[in-house]
Amino acid sequence: MQFISPTQQKATETMAGWLCIFAWITLGGFDAAAGKPQLPMAVIGDTQRTSWMETIFMFREENDRERELLLNHLFRTKFSLLVHLGDMVFDGASASEWKEFDRLFAPVFAQEVPFMPAVGNHEYWGHNQQALANLTARFPWLASSRWHARLHGNLGLIVIDSNISEYPEADWTRQVAWFDSTLREMDTNPNVRAVLAFSHHPPFTNSTMIDDASYLSKSFLPAFFAARKTVAFISGHVHGYERFAVKGRTFIVSGGGGGPRLRLLERSKARHQDQFTGPAIRPFNYLLLYPEPEQLRIEVMGLEKATSIEGQSQIRLIDEMTMLYPLTRASHNQK
Repeated sequence: MQFISPTQQKATETMAGWLCIFAWITLGGFDAAAGKPQLPMAVIGDTQRTSWMETIFMFREENDRERELLLNHLFRTKFSLLVHLGDMVFDGASASEWKEFDRLFAPVFAQEVPFMPAVGNHEYWGHNQQALANLTARFPWLASSRWHARLHGNLGLIVIDSNISEYPEADWTRQVAWFDSTLREMDTNPNVRAVLAFSHHPPFTNSTMIDDASYLSKSFLPAFFAARKTVAFISGHVHGYERFAVKGRTFIVSGGGGGPRLRLLERSKARHQDQFTGPAIRPFNYLLLYPEPEQLRIEVMGLEKATSIEGQSQIRLIDEMTMLYPLTRASHNQK
């Protein structure tokens, strides 16, 4: 199974950093003496800028200020790993767009925090060869495979590339087979308490502009539902926040990193029952995932758009949920 080592993030990583990471994995992400969880994981998606064409011709909002506020708030939180759900930039072939990404995420790279990116559709925009060169210059391990997995504490993390149009059928089939085998290996690994899957496109959404990525339901969800330890499937692409419960699993859409937001379908027009009660245009947001001894706790931090340049929007907790680890849940059900 293909696990991404933190050393692939920086060839110059020090031995001290190696020992810290080894200790984190060995202890299962917990303070063994106190039995307390360590740092949370962070998840954010769709931090791309709004293009001038979208602003002028499509009248979409520009959220540079809110993106900066959201990321600055996130980076004041200590976290052990960052998952980006894709659309890190607007135009993958643009050197200037990636330069802005480098500036925004400099604190993460400076602290050598493990970074797990899902590839968004915008990462493929522009000249394809140049776009992939820009991507792999920052994440070299994606040159061999744009889907990847790792163990992090007591969690198994799987990131797929949901851009089906970018793959010949044989390569897409190979990714699906890898996903299935990775889930089976994590199911049999006694150190893994729960498994999370990440993609850019969401299998379920109430977006007014974007349909469900039904091809994900066909290719990946049968194995995801069949696996014993899967608890959540987290995606971006839709610039908002949604939460669904399907067959005992949680599906989260968190594309609220600063891309232009669009309305969601409401009430009788909604395709799926959203467990989060909120307005049609959702706050900007990111997730904090706390792996606790018997459950995973997720906090969703949200930011409303300021009504004026001087106006200040407070970043606050907008949603929270807990998920018992599957074997813990099974033992509870037997009592």
